[in-house]
Amino acid sequence: MDPNAPSASAKPLAERMLDLIVETRHAEDLAPARIEAAMHVPVEHDEDDAERYGFVRAVEGGWLCTLRSLPCSEGDRLQTRVSFAFEDPSGAYTDLSPVCALEFEDTAHTLAAAGYAGGMTLGMRGAFDCFTFVRDGVQVDAYVRGRSPAEPARLCVTRLIVGTPEVAHV
Repeated sequence: MDPNAPSASAKPLAERMLDLIVETRHAEDLAPARIEAAMHVPVEHDEDDAERYGFVRAVEGGWLCTLRSLPCSEGDRLQTRVSFAFEDPSGAYTDLSPVCALEFEDTAHTLAAAGYAGGMTLGMRGAFDCFTFVRDGVQVDAYVRGRSPAEPARLCVTRLIVGTPEVAHV
């Protein structure tokens, strides 16, 4: 995945990903060809592992937009998972304004309207981890952060992890 690929805009990429999530019902909906068609970005495959695929695109403010397939552990209920994220290659992550294309409240409303039920997920020691939305076995984990030090209560979605249950092949 080439971070030097042509630059793109965060907002349309985020909106396309949210549309893809709304339409996702089965593992096939997160297949590379489907992602490529929905996102309008070529998907690349790992030369050593065909199950690993994704893309990296430069976006505003020096940020990167990434989409990566995530390996599942044995016995994992979610057999197809992808991560869509905005990443700051500098590691500063101080101001999300350039990539705050998905504000949390709007995202939560869109997912609820599509039939997803949501709630908070707690991590280690009972600390907040993410918001989790579920519909018909499809799970979406939305990771959020305050937009900037000046607007810490304005939550932006920085990562979405989408998982689908295993599809029984007849």
